[in-house]
Amino acid sequence: MFINVRTMEAAHKCRIVSWGHTEVTDDPRFEALSQAEFIKRKMSEAARRQLLGEAEHNSDEAIAREEADWISKTGITRRVFFGGSTSELAAIAAKKCLAKAQILPGQLDVIIGGTNTGPGYPSLADHIKLALGDSTSSAVCWDISEACPVGAISVFNGWSIVRSGIGRYVLVVCAEKATTLAPADNWLAANLFGDASFGLLLSVGDKESFQFFDGHCLPFDGNIDKVVKTEHGFSQDGPSVHKFVGREVVDTIVQAARAADLDPGDIDHFIPHQPSGKTLELLRRKLQSAWPTFSGHFHDNVGFTGNVSGASTGSVISRKTEQGIIKPGDLVFVSTFGSGLSIFNYGFRA
Repeated sequence: MFINVRTMEAAHKCRIVSWGHTEVTDDPRFEALSQAEFIKRKMSEAARRQLLGEAEHNSDEAIAREEADWISKTGITRRVFFGGSTSELAAIAAKKCLAKAQILPGQLDVIIGGTNTGPGYPSLADHIKLALGDSTSSAVCWDISEACPVGAISVFNGWSIVRSGIGRYVLVVCAEKATTLAPADNWLAANLFGDASFGLLLSVGDKESFQFFDGHCLPFDGNIDKVVKTEHGFSQDGPSVHKFVGREVVDTIVQAARAADLDPGDIDHFIPHQPSGKTLELLRRKLQSAWPTFSGHFHDNVGFTGNVSGASTGSVISRKTEQGIIKPGDLVFVSTFGSGLSIFNYGFRA
């Protein structure tokens, strides 16, 4: 599915009003842990014995060696952990987003929650509405789930509502306690993940912010079993997923830019899903070969947050916008991918 927004006729245009994101602050529910601190504080003694050996399971030197080895493989030096619920995490980003826009909760028509780690039923969006605290609000709520592309798909869903004229103000919030995807003692899976959320407020505007949307779902030929949420946590065929990114994902990126008539040399920011440093480096190399004229920012933030699943790209966009790195008018290309295996790309003007 490819949608070239710039060539579509519509009675309503969709404007990006504001972003919001969670980050490590003085809020005691957040903590940023190095990989060494994770081994010491989150893993059981039995798991440390299995990882490091009987003689060295409490050795700082052995823990440091394991940390260095894992950083060299994944590029992840620290990860963010949130001590509250996914709903509380989402509420933080939602409130920040509305505060920046100076929009009251009662003005919202729709609240969309995107999550793979949320409360289930009642929906994450219901919990967000409750946290916003306006009992007179008539906003309707629902959730979306689709592994790591869920953040991008939620943005697309919000855009569709605004373009259709059904809602004037739509709040999209994606929240992930991805640290719950694998038990702490499962070192090869648990050491990838972090917690984060982002909020995005969309409204009817005079000028369209989005350029295109592009989605793919490829569950065939065994792909559906490559990344799986299991009874005991999280399991993946890492090498196959890595190859999938270098092959299918890069191809969809190239094809989407071509279909949208975008010159890679005009793209100011490329923001991919943040699975690991190793996969991002592969994506960077492949993209440099496919897009020789691209000279914009390739955003790599996974080393400081961990893989935060569907919240990864929106968190980066919000943070870089707040820092002034993404400037008004900049052309941004977003690419998400994950379990299924699904791919969802989109482009917008900041």
